[in-house]
Amino acid sequence: RYRVKTTIKDGVKKKIRLAFSAKTNKVIEAKKLHKRNGKWI
Repeated sequence: RYRVKTTIKDGVKKKIRLAFSAKTNKVIEAKKLHKRNGKWI
């Protein structure tokens, strides 16, 4: 399961994708998303 967290710092939007494990609901990995061709990757 993923949850995307949007942080705004100095007027710049950044998105962080948090991956949760299904059993414990703890964050496994946090991946920074960046814009490429207008899409968040």
